[in-house]
Amino acid sequence: MVFKEDEAADIRTIFSLYLELGTVGKLLKAIEARDIRTRRRISSTGRETGGNAIGRGHLYHLLSNPVYAGRIRHKDKTYAGAHPAIIDQVTWDAVQTLLANNTQGPRKRAQWPVTEPGWLAGLLVDQHGKTFALNHANKGGKRYRYYVERPAHKGTDEKLRRVPAGELERAVQEATWGFVRDPLKLVEVLEISRPEQTGSLFEAVASLKRHMADQATVAWDRRIRPTLKQIVLTADGIRLIFDRSALQQLLGLPIQTRSGADALSVDLPIRIKLRGTQFKLVVPGNGAEALKPDTTLIKAVARAHTWAQQLITGERPTIAAIAKTEGMAKVSIRRILRLAFLAPDIVEAILEGRQPLDLTAEKLMVHVEVPTSWQRQRMELLGIS
Repeated sequence: MVFKEDEAADIRTIFSLYLELGTVGKLLKAIEARDIRTRRRISSTGRETGGNAIGRGHLYHLLSNPVYAGRIRHKDKTYAGAHPAIIDQVTWDAVQTLLANNTQGPRKRAQWPVTEPGWLAGLLVDQHGKTFALNHANKGGKRYRYYVERPAHKGTDEKLRRVPAGELERAVQEATWGFVRDPLKLVEVLEISRPEQTGSLFEAVASLKRHMADQATVAWDRRIRPTLKQIVLTADGIRLIFDRSALQQLLGLPIQTRSGADALSVDLPIRIKLRGTQFKLVVPGNGAEALKPDTTLIKAVARAHTWAQQLITGERPTIAAIAKTEGMAKVSIRRILRLAFLAPDIVEAILEGRQPLDLTAEKLMVHVEVPTSWQRQRMELLGIS
C-alpha cells in the first residue's frame, strides 16, 4: 500500500486540524474551506471517480482507520502492516483519545436503570454450561439475593455455588453499557469498513447515550439488555456474550448474519474467587471516572511530535517555517516542541489521563525545563524514582 504524497499531506492535515479544532463539526467546515476532497482514482478504462466532498461519516471513518498509522485491522484486532505510517503514533493515539472523549455523550451522569430483580436468570451459566437460578436468604432481618447453581440431580445433598445477585447485576450493567457506548470498539468488533456505516454508528451511540441520560430504565430494558445473549462465569472471570444481529439492529446497521459467528464475546476485567460455595467478585479499582485525559496537553504533545517529524523530513525544515504556517511566534513553537522529547511512558500516561494533576501543558512549556534524560523526567515530572 502506497499513499501519494499529496493524499498523505491531506490526511495529515485532517488529523492535525482535528486535534486543533477538537470536534468533527468544526473539522468538516475547515476541510470544506480548504477544498480537501476524497481521493481521486482513474480506472484501467480511464474512468475517473472520487474527488467528492468529504462528509461527516467519512471523517469519522478516516480518523479511526488504523491504516494511516501503519497498521491493518483484521476482525477485532490490528496488526503492523507492511506499508509505512503517514500518521505518527502519538498523533494517532491523541486523535483516538479525543474521539472517545467527544462521544461520551451528555456530561450529566446517567442514573443506573432500576430493572426487575433477577434479570440475569436464564442468562447466567458457568463455563461448563450449568445454569443459575435466583434465590434469597434472610439474615439479621435483612434479605440477601443470590444466583444459585441449579443442582445436577434433584434430591441430592451436593453443595451449590452462589454469587451475590446485586453485585453481579451491577457489574454486568456497567460492562455492557461501557461496551455499547464505545464507538471505536464497536467499529473494530463489528468489522465496519464503510465510511457511511462508521458515521451512522457514531451518531447511533450518541443518541443511545442521550436516551440513557434521560430514561435509563427504558433505554436499558428495551434497547440494551436484549443485545445480551449469555453471561458466563469462567475460571478467569466473567464473559459477556452479545448477539451480533441485535447489536447491529441497536446501532442502525445492516444485519449481516454469519454461519456460527452470530455472537460477540467480551471478557470483563473482574476476577472471581470461590470461597467455600460462594463466588466473590474482585473488581479492580475502577478509575474510569477518575481518568480524565487533559485534551489541551494531549493536543500540545501531538503537535510537538508532528512538527518534530516535519523538521526531520524537511517538510517544514525550520522553526521559522512552522511559525509562519501556523501563524505563531517562534518562541511558542520552541516551547511546544519540548514535548516531543518526553519519555514514551510519560506520553502514554498523558494519553490515558494518569499524569499528576499539576502536569499541564502550561507547566511543561513555560514553568519547567524538561530534562533530556528520560529517567530524570520520570523523577521530576511523575515523581517516580
